[in-house]
Amino acid sequence: MMRLVLLRNIDRNKYCIKICCIGHRGRLGREIEGLGYKVDELSEDSNSLNPGITLRLACYIKKERPDILHSSLFNANFHSRLAGFFCGVPRIVTEEHGEHRQYNGVKFIPYVLSDFALSILNDSIVCCSERLRREIIKKEHLPSRKVLAIENCVDAGIYKIKTGREEVRKRHGISDEVVFITVASLKEGKGHRHLLEAFKLVKDAGFKFRSLFAGGGPIKKALQARCAELGLSDDIIFLDSVSDVPDYLNAADVFILPSDSEGLSISLMEAMLMGLPCIVSDVGSNGDLVKTDFNGIVVRVGDKAALRDAAVFYLVNKESAKQFGKRSESIIMERYSDIGAYVKKYYELWN
Repeated sequence: MMRLVLLRNIDRNKYCIKICCIGHRGRLGREIEGLGYKVDELSEDSNSLNPGITLRLACYIKKERPDILHSSLFNANFHSRLAGFFCGVPRIVTEEHGEHRQYNGVKFIPYVLSDFALSILNDSIVCCSERLRREIIKKEHLPSRKVLAIENCVDAGIYKIKTGREEVRKRHGISDEVVFITVASLKEGKGHRHLLEAFKLVKDAGFKFRSLFAGGGPIKKALQARCAELGLSDDIIFLDSVSDVPDYLNAADVFILPSDSEGLSISLMEAMLMGLPCIVSDVGSNGDLVKTDFNGIVVRVGDKAALRDAAVFYLVNKESAKQFGKRSESIIMERYSDIGAYVKKYYELWN
């Protein structure tokens, strides 16, 4: 999403931007093309560290001859640093968004070691928040002079409501129930399983509610099966990947992000911008955005009882929820909506 923000607002007279994805362009790639950019694709497995992919990327780089090679997330960073080094690219920039928090246990040692070893090829490493910058320097023993923070932000001007709240709710058979919404890929680590268990406890306590799961992913069928086992099939609505996220945020009453790991979550920032109170797990920079009893509730990772209590709080304190939502919107507008400042930091980095 931040690529879209940057590419939408960049001065194209200053830079000639070439875009390449290791896999297929997908929805994000199509949206970037909608901005007038050409998106090349290698059609490789974007989750693989196969050296053949590095070679293919090196051939692409050699043809394009960039002055700056800028990549994001572990696998792309792995391939691009090696390929950029072999091709003699003058400047190599990579981005980190919190993946290092998942690198616990013996099986992830190669990831940590490779990030540390390959950092020598970097000119700069960009983190999406200052908290993440400090964490990654400490955990991966990276040279602090190379690591900088450019905090995520949201472009408030593009969040337009196309379909009204009542119409969206009617579409899904929702009347006057309190509606929770989670916007996240349906994959392990996003906390959907914890949330289902918590919602079961809420329902057993006699409360009525509905919850929207916006996002597609590999565990969708497993989550739907678990809903059936818990008797939640009528309470949880799976939306898949939706393009009209603002409409669904507007139709909801509370945003929930129970992830096991996060950087500076764009989906959380979007929900806050739309005036929603929040329930978030205490990971990444969630605690920088949400303060318990001010604009939301922060819970421990995987704490189903705490998730239940937080949900019940909003079910019985609707006026507090509205006040929390107003404060959420103010936080984003005051601290995380200056697109010009965000783009300027990339200009300074690239220049």
